[in-house]
Amino acid sequence: SYISALNLDKNKVEYFLYHNYQSEVVFGIKVDYNFEKKKITPFSYCDGQWVKKLAWKDIKDWKRPLFNLPQLLNSNQDILVLEGEQKTVKAAKLFQDKFICTTFQGGISNWKHTDWSSLAGRKITLWPDIDQDGGGLKNFEKLAIFLIKEHDCDARIVKLPNFDDLKKQ
Repeated sequence: SYISALNLDKNKVEYFLYHNYQSEVVFGIKVDYNFEKKKITPFSYCDGQWVKKLAWKDIKDWKRPLFNLPQLLNSNQDILVLEGEQKTVKAAKLFQDKFICTTFQGGISNWKHTDWSSLAGRKITLWPDIDQDGGGLKNFEKLAIFLIKEHDCDARIVKLPNFDDLKKQ
């Protein structure tokens, strides 16, 4: 199994699975806290074995599925998009009666490599991180425009203080 093959059963390790439209695991993300700085490793099933890489990313025109895709497809609740799997899991518990929570793999600029078609016509709330350089908000603004234009979504961004305002407090 992938759990033992990838050492996902170690202490201080979390993992998050991404599924396709048939609810099959396409790839996962391993977060290992056994280092000075957390180590994030993608994994996927390729050529009959589990490998420590995102094997699908080099396939032309392949788009990464959204995290929690089966829940997104089986619910008509509004969608909350966050940065990162850990935040998404925590937000899903907090907002379970209001939103289906999701994210995309690979960091803020990788939203462009994601298949957003499952959200067509839906109401979307985007909740960026508060980054020192403002990159999260800038990319979420681009994502909101993309969702509105390309997928006819009602996309909005959570208004948050900026990094400098928080630093002053």
